[in-house]
Amino acid sequence: MASLKKPGSLGRATNQPKVDAGTLARQQSPTPKPAGGDICEEPLGILTAKMMYGSVKLRMDKYAEELFDLWFHGKTGAEVVLENERWKRYMLASDELDRQIQKVLIEHARSCQFLPAGGTGREGGLQRQFHAEIGGKGGGYFSGYGLLHGTNAKVGDFQMGAQFAARDLPPPGKGMGVVYQDLVFVWNDVMDVNMKYKSDPVFARTCRNLARCLGTGPPKDFILRIKWRADSAFQVMLGPDGKVSSSSYTGK
Repeated sequence: MASLKKPGSLGRATNQPKVDAGTLARQQSPTPKPAGGDICEEPLGILTAKMMYGSVKLRMDKYAEELFDLWFHGKTGAEVVLENERWKRYMLASDELDRQIQKVLIEHARSCQFLPAGGTGREGGLQRQFHAEIGGKGGGYFSGYGLLHGTNAKVGDFQMGAQFAARDLPPPGKGMGVVYQDLVFVWNDVMDVNMKYKSDPVFARTCRNLARCLGTGPPKDFILRIKWRADSAFQVMLGPDGKVSSSSYTGK
């Protein structure tokens, strides 16, 4: 007579594990698909993806479209530098950014009035770095300004340089004029998902799905640097009381 096998942990012979009907059904059934399915596997999925991608691009201006494509297709390097006439004109056209630049220059001009005539510090090179914002309070996806929105301190923030000269205005005691020449600017940013805004992760997730359906990407974050020069010098005129009497670009 064959020997009986010892009971297993579930009360059955160890080579006959007890499996309930629910477990068996789950093991034999395919892995369920996420709710809503995969758009890429639907009959019109790729066409739908193309239409969604096209509708997003249709709402963008040409500057937002350029930045979006660099990120969406994920083919660029770790750092992109934009230094051309088109982007120069675009950045110079922002009154919002220009106000921030002028504020920093005026603050420096005011500091020059305390320097003695003929002393050091009344002329030379100026370097400044600060946080700059553009494109309104909440940014956005459909304009270049909106996508840029704010500089990133981790990669340099906003930087500018110039050569300046401060001179007393005749007659003595009338005030001072400070002129800034060779103004150069660099917008340093990271094109990535901003977790501060609830819409950013949702938009990024949608874009990754679209890129997968369209056979491109995946979207990739990158460092962005936009460089340009001012067309003319900037001058600040200070009265004897130290208040700004005028400030403007000499070429305007």
